[in-house]
Amino acid sequence: VQGVFTGPSEFHIFNTMKLCERANLPFYTTEDIWKICSDKRLFKNLCNQNNVPSVSEYIINGDQKGELLDKNDYPVIVKPVDCGSSIGISVCNSNKELEVAIDYALSFSKKKEVIVEKYIENRGLVTNIRYIALDGDIHLSLLGDQYIVDPVDRTALITGVTVFPSMHTKLYLKKNNAKVMEMFRNLGVKNGSFFMQALPYNNEILIHEMGMRISGGLIYKITEPLNNLNDFKLMLNYAMGEKIDSEEVINSIDIFLKGKTAIDLCIPLKHGVIKETHGIEKVKSEYDIVDFIQYYNIGDEIKKDYIGSLQQLFCRVKFIAENIDQAISIIEGIQNTISIIDSNNEDMIFMKFDVNRIKENRDLYNSLQ
Repeated sequence: VQGVFTGPSEFHIFNTMKLCERANLPFYTTEDIWKICSDKRLFKNLCNQNNVPSVSEYIINGDQKGELLDKNDYPVIVKPVDCGSSIGISVCNSNKELEVAIDYALSFSKKKEVIVEKYIENRGLVTNIRYIALDGDIHLSLLGDQYIVDPVDRTALITGVTVFPSMHTKLYLKKNNAKVMEMFRNLGVKNGSFFMQALPYNNEILIHEMGMRISGGLIYKITEPLNNLNDFKLMLNYAMGEKIDSEEVINSIDIFLKGKTAIDLCIPLKHGVIKETHGIEKVKSEYDIVDFIQYYNIGDEIKKDYIGSLQQLFCRVKFIAENIDQAISIIEGIQNTISIIDSNNEDMIFMKFDVNRIKENRDLYNSLQ
C-alpha cells in the first residue's frame, strides 16, 4: 500500500487519518489541527484569537439551555458544533423556537454541544473562500458567492447557486486575507486544500466555519478547465507520497478565473418519490456543461427529513460563461428545461433560483464601494 485517500466525508477523513498514522503513510493534516477545524466552536475561538472577523455567537451545552435564552437578539441560527452538510440547522425568532432548535441540533451532535449565532440578514448570501497549502505556504485559490435556496422562509438554508469569482474578492483581499493566512500558519497547517464559509455584511466578511478538506461541491471541475488547477489530484498525489511541484501549482492559481464567470447550480427537491425526469439530456447537449452530478433517479424517495440539508439536492450543474450576464441566461435556460415529477404527477422542484438576486446583490455591493 502506497497511500490512502478518501473524499469529503469528515467521518471517513478522520478514520483515514488514524489509519495513515498507524501505517506510517503520508496524510495532509494532523489530529490536533483536524479537531480545531472540524468543530465550529473551536474554529470560532481560533478566529477570535487571531483577530479574524467572525459572526457574533453564544455557546450553549445541553445542560445549560436556559441560561442564555434571554441574551439573544433575534433572529439567531442554531447549529451542532460538529456537523456539516447543513445538518441540524434552524433559524429562530423567539425563545420558544430556540428551545426546540437547541434540542434538534443536540440530537445530531456527538459532542452534545450547539453553537448559537446571530443570524445575519444579508439576503441569503454566503462567501465561499478556498485555500491551498504547500509545504507551509498558504495560498488563496478562489472565492465564490453562494446563494442559499430560501432566504425568506428559511426552510432550506442550503446552496442554490454559487457564482465564481466572488464579487467580494477584492474586499476580502483588502480586509481578511493576510490575517487568515497568518492564522493558518500559526496553527501549523502545512499541506492540503481547505475552505471557509463567511457572511458578507456591512462591507465586512464575517467568517463562521470551515472544512479542512476538499469540498463536496468538487470545484476543481471548474478550476481545472480554466487554469489547470485540480486540488483533488493535488491531495491524491500527496497521499501517494509524490513530490508536488509547488511552483506549477502556484502559477495555476487565478482567483479571477481569467475574467470568466463559473456557476455551480443546484436543483433542490420537495419530499416525495421521483416518477419522471425531463430535460436532463437536453441540458447536457445544448449547454457547455463541465460537470453534471445527479444524486437521485426515478423511483428514489426524498424523505421529509432531507429538506433543509444537502440530501435535498437532485443534482449539481457546473458551467463556465463569458460573463455574468451570459451566466444568468444559462441558469434560466437550465431551470426552464429540467423538470422532475413526483408520484402524484406534481412538480417536485422545491424552488427555482431567482436570478434577480444576483443582479440585486451585485448592484448593492457596487453602490457601497
